Amino acid sequence: MNRGYSWLSVRSIDEDKRIIEGIATTPTQARDGDVLETDGIQFKLPLPFLWRHKDPLGNVTQASVGPDGIAVRIQVGAAGISPAIDEQWRMIKAGIVRGLSIGWRTLE
Repeated sequence: MNRGYSWLSVRSIDEDKRIIEGIATTPTQARDGDVLETDGIQFKLPLPFLWRHKDPLGNVTQASVGPDGIAVRIQVGAAGISPAIDEQWRMIKAGIVRGLSIGWRTLE
């Protein structure tokens, strides 16, 4: 599995439903110098939304490729499931967490 880092451009947050909508990756150079071309990307939804590549935080329920990159809708786990999820949700809402890493597999 390959991983790439990108800035998360949050377009909206629904605090009651714990839904984030935004752009998960763009076709511009990432922090590590790589460029992820988004044309041809395929998704099998829902995708797990993980904290630091390992801890479940929610699910990506919608994803589509457009000229700006990959638009996503993320459903974070419900309040009270775990203190860690609640804390991570607060950090995302506060804008402390501004980036994410996507994992991918190249298909022939």
